[in-house]
Amino acid sequence: MSSSKHHYLLIHTALRQLAFSKPVKLLEALDSPRCEGLFAQLLRNIDATLGEGVPCAFGASDIKVSCLLLQNRPCAIVQMPAPERAAEAYFVAIWSRYEAYALADQAIASSPANQPLIDYYTLERVSKPTPEWPACLCSWNSEGAHRNLGAGPSPSYEEFVQFLAGFNLRDPDDDFPPVED
Repeated sequence: MSSSKHHYLLIHTALRQLAFSKPVKLLEALDSPRCEGLFAQLLRNIDATLGEGVPCAFGASDIKVSCLLLQNRPCAIVQMPAPERAAEAYFVAIWSRYEAYALADQAIASSPANQPLIDYYTLERVSKPTPEWPACLCSWNSEGAHRNLGAGPSPSYEEFVQFLAGFNLRDPDDDFPPVED
């Protein structure tokens, strides 16, 4: 039973769109008991889009979320069930561009014309992992544009968080993060 379409659409479309349209509410929901229900609803929406005959091999309870501060900025790490195909994500990081105390103020002042309040990173499976390139770190913007940032860490929670913790801070007005050397 393949869950590839659900896996891909959940991370690359449904969650990304929600993250950019309602970042503060999403970060709050991901750090609450409502988290599993949120993923259940997103999966039901994907089911309705795909129609009958496209089974999903995982449920909302298979998705793990941890919320933490990285570089004094709120970050939700979403751990997906193990990906089966290249471009499916091991992890998603929904990371505020602002420190926790300033995020709500930025949300109030924000409008669609302003820059996004969050960054959206994915750690994706590659077709042929190697020790030098175990996974691919990617970034997405609010319009759905994708940027391959290069080799990411090994797909473990600890390595992903450690990798993000060492990421260079950047200007909140940048549309995409810099590619690190």
